[in-house]
Amino acid sequence: MATKKNEAVGTSEKLSFDEAMLDALKKLPPAGPEQPIIIKLEEIIFQPGDIAGRSYLSVRISGAGV
Repeated sequence: MATKKNEAVGTSEKLSFDEAMLDALKKLPPAGPEQPIIIKLEEIIFQPGDIAGRSYLSVRISGAGV
């Protein structure tokens, strides 16, 4: 999934929303010193079992990192 510069995608194989959000937050660029930290949840994606039977929960967020 392609993302813009201020977007990030986080994924969880455990189908955990918290895990996917933390993964995405780690991938955002850092916020500037005077920039407020605002995160917008753009999308929640459930990907049912692939060929190996694994399912994924992904989130796409935008904003400045923490």
